[in-house]
Amino acid sequence: MNPRIYLAGTISEDERTFQWRKDATALLEMYSIEAIDPMRNVDLGSLANEGLCANIPQETYFARDLSDISRCCAMIVNLLYADSINRPSIGTYFEIGYAYAYGIPVVVISDDPSTISHPFIRLPAMGIVETLEEAIDLIVFYLS
Repeated sequence: MNPRIYLAGTISEDERTFQWRKDATALLEMYSIEAIDPMRNVDLGSLANEGLCANIPQETYFARDLSDISRCCAMIVNLLYADSINRPSIGTYFEIGYAYAYGIPVVVISDDPSTISHPFIRLPAMGIVETLEEAIDLIVFYLS
């Protein structure tokens, strides 16, 4: 079975919050690593500023995300697009804590000094980088 990596990060109507997941999936596939995208099978029309507003209960999304994280061997967290919403990315922050609590290594992508210096981002991270490619390199090294 190929290793699995969970792709955490801000979700908004901003296309960048989806495109990086597609890019990560393609890059990870080159190393026979499976990307687990929490946005799979989600109707993009169900996004609102408050988050997902689909006919699927939010509790179901929550349960699926936790199950996904639990079956992954690491997580990439992209915080580059956190400014694409006018609310905190609470779900992403929770996912970082959940992964850390279960011993799942986290690689954070951010170029914001105030974000990367925060202990609740910095301490659980096995690495903090500025690009997706650097994150993939750390994951590949970690899995080698």
